[in-house]
Amino acid sequence: HSKIKKFIFFSTAQIYSNKLEGKFLEDSETTNSTPYAQSNLISEFLINYNSNFISNNNTIFLNLRLSNVISCPH
Repeated sequence: HSKIKKFIFFSTAQIYSNKLEGKFLEDSETTNSTPYAQSNLISEFLINYNSNFISNNNTIFLNLRLSNVISCPH
């Protein structure tokens, strides 16, 4: 039994596109090939993959794709 109740990974909306314009949904295509976007996307995949094997310990795994709050992303 795990003592970790929730595992939250703060990813980025940058995985969708180099230019974040318009509307994106969770299942929108991920086209950004920058190292920053790709490293976040790979991390999400690893978390999702591993959560399938250790879900019997009642830990909740979440990936949150955040965007910039103050300014436009570059």
